[in-house]
Amino acid sequence: MTHEQPSLDHVKRVKHEIEKLTDRFNPDFIRRRRRQAIRRGSLKRMIHTIMKVLFGRDIKILNEAVDLLRNILQARIVTLILAAKTSADCAERNNIDLEDLTLAAKLLEDKEHAKMLRRSYNKWGDRRWRMYRYGTK
Repeated sequence: MTHEQPSLDHVKRVKHEIEKLTDRFNPDFIRRRRRQAIRRGSLKRMIHTIMKVLFGRDIKILNEAVDLLRNILQARIVTLILAAKTSADCAERNNIDLEDLTLAAKLLEDKEHAKMLRRSYNKWGDRRWRMYRYGTK
């Protein structure tokens, strides 16, 4: 099944949805559910497997750190699904396709990269300008 390229309006609507979700998203609503979607044990096994592959050995990780990773992961998944749903709605489809998730992931990555650049500029931008302008730190 082939799809046409998303229009600029389509991309702008998904981008706006991601900005709205990431700026105002409250991760507590996931914690209020009766059952966590991602269990601590399965996430911990996955983390230990990744550590063995990356570092060649297992490193101890505390339960608080696993819980934090779980909340970050669930918030990211919710953001991606809601943005992909917006993309599917723009294309007038009932199902979320791989194309919708790919677009949502790319736009979310761009948003996070822009936030990182903004933080970096806020931290170092003025200092570099003062060094250039006045020769001081």
